[in-house]
Amino acid sequence: MLAAGVPVLALVAAVHGLDIGDNTQPTKSGIPTWVDVDTPKEVYTKATSRGGSWDLVMSDEFNAATRNFTAGEDHLWTALDIPDGVNRAIGVYKPSHAYTEDGNFVIRIDSGDVDISFYNVWANVPAWTKKKMYYTAAMVQTWNKFCIQGGFVEIAMKLPGRHQQTKGPP
Repeated sequence: MLAAGVPVLALVAAVHGLDIGDNTQPTKSGIPTWVDVDTPKEVYTKATSRGGSWDLVMSDEFNAATRNFTAGEDHLWTALDIPDGVNRAIGVYKPSHAYTEDGNFVIRIDSGDVDISFYNVWANVPAWTKKKMYYTAAMVQTWNKFCIQGGFVEIAMKLPGRHQQTKGPP
């Protein structure tokens, strides 16, 4: 099991920190549109190594226990429901493997056979093809929701630990 911790912060220089959302109606709280209301105020600005400052434009504390990352359900993240077709991959991505738990965003990885079928456009004669995959995990994205064009991204995460006799390698 892979657990990515919190928070996810996107800090960009003020000149790049434009919120392209509808800013004609400012939020009543004064907190920018993409900043989680539970993000501590002390991280709203960060000093750069060159004497400038970064302004927080996006954060997610992942503290709502019932977040659903299925397409169309979350305001910021979408968990994909596709097989991984890159570099002879052997896994599939499922929204059920991305969830929040105890204030953390969790990506669960399971091993086990998964039979899939897909339309293979790269075959000599394109056709539906069957394939066996061996892992199920999650992939999340912010495509068409939030885009960073430059700046600083800070992520606190916990990756799988050391090799254990009962669980195998991380």
